[in-house]
Amino acid sequence: MWMCVIGSCAKKRARSLLLRLALGLCSLGMMEIGVFAAIRGWSAECAAVEYVIQRRMER
Repeated sequence: MWMCVIGSCAKKRARSLLLRLALGLCSLGMMEIGVFAAIRGWSAECAAVEYVIQRRMER
């Protein structure tokens, strides 16, 4: 029982942190990355960052 409660709290905390990070990225003009982070989670955010860096290097 306690493991479920602890796990649930950790997930909520992680989700809250992720949403705050997404809002911060959006406010810095990185809307695409912020939206990816909010919708898909951390791994998608990393992929979006890699994509943006790759696109900027191509220019």
